[in-house]
Amino acid sequence: MISMHRKRNILLRVFLLFTFVFVCFPAGAGGNKGLKVYITRHAETMGNVTGNYSEENQRTFSPKGLTQIEHINDKLKNYRFDRVFVSPMYRTQYTIFPYLKSHNITAEIWPEIDEKCFDITSSTVPAKTIPESGLIELFDEKYFKLRDPSANRMYEPRNASEGLAQFLKAKEMLVRYSGTGMSILLVGHYCTGSRLMEVLLDLESKGRFAPKNCAVSLLEQQPDGIFKLLQYNDKPFIQKFFWKQDNAKGGFITLHLFPDIFLNDVNKEFNVNWKVFDSEGALMINGKDTFKAYKRDDKPLMSVKVPVGNIKESSVCGIETVMSHKGKEMYSWKDKFLVPTYKSLEGKWIIKKGDNPERAKEDYHENKWIPVNVPEGWEKNALPGYDGIAWYRLKFTVTEDELKKWGDKKIVLLLGAVDDADVTYLNGVEIGRTGRFPPDKNTAWDTPRVYLIDRSILKDNNVLAVRVCDWGGGGGIWSGPAAIGPSDEINILLNQKNR
Repeated sequence: MISMHRKRNILLRVFLLFTFVFVCFPAGAGGNKGLKVYITRHAETMGNVTGNYSEENQRTFSPKGLTQIEHINDKLKNYRFDRVFVSPMYRTQYTIFPYLKSHNITAEIWPEIDEKCFDITSSTVPAKTIPESGLIELFDEKYFKLRDPSANRMYEPRNASEGLAQFLKAKEMLVRYSGTGMSILLVGHYCTGSRLMEVLLDLESKGRFAPKNCAVSLLEQQPDGIFKLLQYNDKPFIQKFFWKQDNAKGGFITLHLFPDIFLNDVNKEFNVNWKVFDSEGALMINGKDTFKAYKRDDKPLMSVKVPVGNIKESSVCGIETVMSHKGKEMYSWKDKFLVPTYKSLEGKWIIKKGDNPERAKEDYHENKWIPVNVPEGWEKNALPGYDGIAWYRLKFTVTEDELKKWGDKKIVLLLGAVDDADVTYLNGVEIGRTGRFPPDKNTAWDTPRVYLIDRSILKDNNVLAVRVCDWGGGGGIWSGPAAIGPSDEINILLNQKNR
């Protein structure tokens, strides 16, 4: 039997042990506590509204932006942040200032999250050093401070390698907080916010995310160190998938399964049940497959080969899909695909920088032009680091048989998205323009170009010429699809792209 004195000694030791544990390992400091990174973008500026990103416009907030700043406390009232890191730009500091002041918080300025836009590919190698420029100005020295005296200058990367180095340095600094359970708020920009989300998620930095002004996204680090996206632009991130089709070849169309934006769950096995229906709703084929993605990349998760030799061209068919994990249904959806007659214009074009109106002409002599992929930003290979005007040209045929298949339907050109503005000519005739060139510049960098074509312009052999102006960041015909054909088919193709 234990004496009362001994019991008291045991209880005292237990109490001291728990006190030691809580003092030495406070809540939030355990290795299994995931780091939470919240990312928000500055309030809307006149640069965002007009597409003219002059210094004045970037320091001037739109009426909507002023309202966003006025309500920033309400916006963030349900969040708790252990640290706040802010881009050195005036528009980011001014946006978050009311929140810092009302909560008596001093934010650190991080030049690593300043706005920089570059076309980065999987082959881009990060530079060893990043050029610096002017001194950082603090909006208010009570509520903003430098991280340390040596971090007092802006970064000025000149190319994709130096830009990637900046993004990776920001990631390196963030993951120093791994395992702390801390909540960190980053107040940044559009391009840098997107690229930073990508590097935290171990994705190729290609700008797949679109942070909205003053919207909040959340990435949380999992026990295995991998980040997951839990919230995107104020809404819970819901994983979606879609099927993307190849053009018909040899009586078959291949459908490729992709995640929408990216695959959030890696190292997880999914079972896929799919059914393909013809345009009348009759079952054509069905099957079961399994996939497990070990990393996040842009490759298809799986593919299905569909026989369409007996299906009428221009028919719209469907595929129904159910995905499950460990016997539990996770996702189900329906997609449409087309047995197409449109003509794809993606692939090798030619490009030349500088401006010359003669380049619009059908019989223009092409001398010393550079091959370029469409769709793909021109800075990736053809014109790295170039801002200004350049021309694209493409020669293609439209056969009598193709015109016969198109019947009397309206014919349109789908050019994809062009950064920043374009004027497009077919056989020397202007068929459309989007955005405005300097000096009255207005960007339409993310707007797909769809131009109606007068049938009288089309020939057996055609020349497409596109005058493009880019005044910062990536440039050119950077996003597809690019095709010519009946408007109803092109609309389906465009809807598939914009899922």
